[in-house]
Amino acid sequence: MQNRYIETKRLNIRPFTAQDLTDYFEILQEPTNFELAGQPIPDNLEMAERQLAQAIVQKTWAICLKSNGKVIGLVEQQVRFTGQPPVPDETQIQIGYLLNKKYRRLGYMQEALTAIFVYFEQQGLTDIWAGVFLNNTPSRRLLEKLNFSYQYKVDLGPMVQPFQREEAYYKLKIKN
Repeated sequence: MQNRYIETKRLNIRPFTAQDLTDYFEILQEPTNFELAGQPIPDNLEMAERQLAQAIVQKTWAICLKSNGKVIGLVEQQVRFTGQPPVPDETQIQIGYLLNKKYRRLGYMQEALTAIFVYFEQQGLTDIWAGVFLNNTPSRRLLEKLNFSYQYKVDLGPMVQPFQREEAYYKLKIKN
């Protein structure tokens, strides 16, 4: 995927860099990100630096305020596997996202995802998937607002200990 820089009215969306460590650490320090998204909380800056290095390799998007450059959120992406046996389907992608608690309920994530979805469409993707814990009502509402449709749920059981969780999967069909 080329040209991974997106500009919206209030945001710049770009790949993460090592210089984003302080803002990245701040996002991950929020306990609700673990509770609602299963994102591990780093114990220290060094652990966050390792997680950021992985985010850079995985081409995670940094959501930045246009006004001051502060990174306020992230959007992860990975190719979705389909079929039996499962094989990568380059036309489908699964996303995950987090937003700094200070910037929630202000429309930033909807603005960022809407712009990223236009980019995905330009890249020829046909389907965008998102998995959300059932207790993450704000995220489920956001997906529905973005015209995702509920597909199914999965009991993650011991995979997300200490919590027993079910995850709902939503899909957005892109109009190509």
